[in-house]
Parts: sequence; structure tokens; C-alpha cells
Amino acid sequence: YIMDKNDLLKKCNEVIKKHFVNCEFDSHDFIKRFLATYEDEYRKFFSNLSVKGTHAQLAKFLSLNADELGIKKLDELGNNENFHGEITLVHKWSSRH
Repeated sequence: YIMDKNDLLKKCNEVIKKHFVNCEFDSHDFIKRFLATYEDEYRKFFSNLSVKGTHAQLAKFLSLNADELGIKKLDELGNNENFHGEITLVHKWSSRH
């Protein structure tokens, strides 16, 4: 399955506008909301990657498309639980919606 950038952008925008209006959030928060909202797309877009690889790709996509998504990567990192229950350092974001 080939990921369509515009489709992914649209879905990311919808998640941000629904869950992260004018607030700070981290990459794990975003990924959890994206997965809860678009589980089928999550599987299709990233079926050839590990969970860690998928999450790295989503975080990179946020970085590369931050302006279009109305978000800004903050300089600080935060601690948050990943999908394996481990506390890891993760990028923080600010929404301008």
C-alpha cells in the first residue's frame, strides 16, 4: 500500500483539530489519538514497519508538515509512556488551531 501524503495530511489535521486545539501535546499523545481514530489507515499506511518504525515515521511526518498542520515542534522533550509501557523521551508540540 502506497501512502498518499494528502490523505495522511487530512487525517492528521482532523486528529489535531479534534483533540489538540490551542494546547501542547507530545508525539505519543498524537499517535494514540491517530490510532484510535484511524486504525485501518494506520495499519495500511505503515504495514511494512515495526511499531517503533511506524511511530518514528508519524513523528517525522509531523515535523516535515508542521506548517500545514498548524503545529510547532517545541524545543523541550517530555517523558511519556510508549506503546510498550516504557517511559521514553518524546517530542512536544504546540497547536495553533
